[in-house]
Amino acid sequence: MYCILGDPSIHIWKDIPQEISVDYSSNAFIGLNQFQVNVTTLAKEPVENAQVCIASDEIYSVGFTDATGKAIVTIIPTTTDTLDITVRGGNVIAYENTISVIEQAEYVSYDGEPTIEDLDGNTNGLVNPNENCQITFTLKNWGTETANNVQATLTVSDTTYVQILTTSSIDYGNLESNATNTVSSFQFYIKENCPTDYIIPLNLHITSTNKGTWDYIINVEIKGCKLEYESLSVNDANSSQRNYRMDPGETVKLYITIANIGEDIASDVKGILRTNDSYITIIDSISSFGTLGIDSTATNENDYFIINIEPNCSIQYYVDYSLELYTTNTNYSYSLIIDTLSISVGVPMANEPSGPDAYGYYAYDSEDTFYEQVPVYNWMNIDRFGTEIIMPDNLYDYTETVGLPFTFKYYGIDYNEIRISTDGWIAFGSGNQIAFENDSLPYVDDVNCMVAAFWDNLFDIWDENATLKYIYDNIEKYFVIQWSNVGHFENWGPEETFQIILLDPNYYPTDTGDGEIIFQYNTLSNIWNNTIGIENHNQDIGLQYVCNDNYLSTASILKDGLAIKFTTQIPSVNIDNLETEERIIPDKFTLKQNYPNPFNPNTTIAYSLPKQSYIDLKIYNIKGQLVRTLYNDEQEAGEYSINWDGSDEQGRVVSSGVYFYSLQTDDFVQTRKMLLLR
Repeated sequence: MYCILGDPSIHIWKDIPQEISVDYSSNAFIGLNQFQVNVTTLAKEPVENAQVCIASDEIYSVGFTDATGKAIVTIIPTTTDTLDITVRGGNVIAYENTISVIEQAEYVSYDGEPTIEDLDGNTNGLVNPNENCQITFTLKNWGTETANNVQATLTVSDTTYVQILTTSSIDYGNLESNATNTVSSFQFYIKENCPTDYIIPLNLHITSTNKGTWDYIINVEIKGCKLEYESLSVNDANSSQRNYRMDPGETVKLYITIANIGEDIASDVKGILRTNDSYITIIDSISSFGTLGIDSTATNENDYFIINIEPNCSIQYYVDYSLELYTTNTNYSYSLIIDTLSISVGVPMANEPSGPDAYGYYAYDSEDTFYEQVPVYNWMNIDRFGTEIIMPDNLYDYTETVGLPFTFKYYGIDYNEIRISTDGWIAFGSGNQIAFENDSLPYVDDVNCMVAAFWDNLFDIWDENATLKYIYDNIEKYFVIQWSNVGHFENWGPEETFQIILLDPNYYPTDTGDGEIIFQYNTLSNIWNNTIGIENHNQDIGLQYVCNDNYLSTASILKDGLAIKFTTQIPSVNIDNLETEERIIPDKFTLKQNYPNPFNPNTTIAYSLPKQSYIDLKIYNIKGQLVRTLYNDEQEAGEYSINWDGSDEQGRVVSSGVYFYSLQTDDFVQTRKMLLLR
């Protein structure tokens, strides 16, 4: 629709709210109702995604119309009543009316959720393809009189993916008023070609001697594994100019990481890589990923793809691939084709390190997972322990010089002091210069040697909860500077919490002797106006990660939980070690002390397994009550670490206090104590 405003030659398209027609029964019944509502325009066109709400003092149930304009809203009134029905949403004029709840002499429905069991297959309690299952109903008579000779039949309208095995009716006998009965189960078979996540509507038909008939639909969701692509990495180890990307004339190894986000294991996953591009030859197109547990990832590190790029292939060129993933040696078949996989030739990718700059500093973020130098986000909350920098009255921007507990080499120069600014940066050397308006780095001004974790005009007179603190961790040899709950000047609302960590070069050495710097982002609100990066003393060399939402092609988008490390260590890939070194197997079981401790909100628990074991790693409160199960499954021998975010099994944040974590195997049990401070 459109309306003409002003000049009739100018048409401005605009949605106009439409009057709707709502068709439904004026009566509902005491008991379970699958109440059907049909919503159309006055021209009888279906209205999709309209919200249908049925409510009273005791009932509130909502449904949404599908492409045909139909919504099914389940309500269970227990007394005669008048219900309100409203329909709204999109560009429709809201509709309101009422429904009367009446009592029937006979009214039979199923009561509660039916019980569904898998009788064979993996017997994991879920309905998977290629399984025989049974469903058990409890029937209830909500009416005022006895329903005699109640019979129930289960059918399905589409037999493409399911076969009903119990074709005869099941006798529930006589049901007196408000009586229930549970008898035999209906059996059905889910065919092997049934896709996971598919919804099968089963039809339950109920009758009685008095010619009462009732029909209900029970939606059964087919569970199973579900794979998705996560990331990729290129290893050009045999190239003379190794840069971990595809370049013309190279033969490279391609590692792909996939995830299983389904509700069943993905057994022995294989992958096939294809392309029709004339510049590309896939030398080894078949790969193995192994078996993926629920909510786990896998990389084809031991059976990678091998790709050759023609020498005459252009740079800044993108090649389209398709990746087929499928399971083997399993009770049912699962396959997925990803036909949107595009890999560049000669273009840096987001999962590569940024840099180096002219001096040799690189930036690795926590999503550069294939590199040895990748930082692991591990928030070191110093809110309760740090030394606070207090802004003098009437100052919106402030810089203070503090001494370092160790000598830090930065761009080849040794420093023992840093300047800490309220505006999200530090700088090596002494001084009280301010720089509140962010710019690109390097940037020639009176603040040299800047290290900008979140350079913007921060802090204002309304920031009552904002703090800027620093502390030296003498155990881990870190110097931490933390901005907490800081807002943007004259921008009420967004608050940022982040930190800079300087690693003591005596304990974290690099080949050049230059110190390593880590940025960590705990809570971010406004990520579009800031500068992140470093610069040298002369302000002619630097490495900028992002400036005002303009990212390097190798950078990851800012978000909560991101870590960035600046170091002069050149890239090395984790997978190289997996290929060339024998895996180190621990010689005994160990459960290590969590770190950090005390902590808020995250801590890491590390342990060692000298042999493949079924492990149980749990967290308990001081009363001995189970708080969280971190892991309960089989693991191969090796070194492991698991993060706990301070939440319980339901995802609720737990309170401050002493907690115990326990590791148990068939041959080993150990418990340790940790302290959560909020």
